[in-house]
Amino acid sequence: MKTVKLSNATVEIIEKLNWGQQDRIRTAMLGGVRVKDIGKVDQNDNPELELDPSYISKSKYVSLEICVQKIINDDGTTVSYTRKWMDELSIEDGDILMSAVQEVTGSAKK
Repeated sequence: MKTVKLSNATVEIIEKLNWGQQDRIRTAMLGGVRVKDIGKVDQNDNPELELDPSYISKSKYVSLEICVQKIINDDGTTVSYTRKWMDELSIEDGDILMSAVQEVTGSAKK
């Protein structure tokens, strides 16, 4: 486990994805890609695609759900990861945690 210190909690995250976890994250990312017109290609013979940007956010939450294993508040209490918990973090703490998770999930983006 990797430990991430936030302003009022310590978060334990996984250090490495397994195949299934990587696949869940990739599926979440690729869910927003659509072929605009089947049979129509660009100048490089690639299909024209459109991206639903909401899937970028969805894939972040899938990554957090997979990676966050334990949250220990500074008072010693343990809480479960929820989207509400994440959304209520300060911007600074959210950025710290997301950065650590992106280090783990970087291979899922390749």
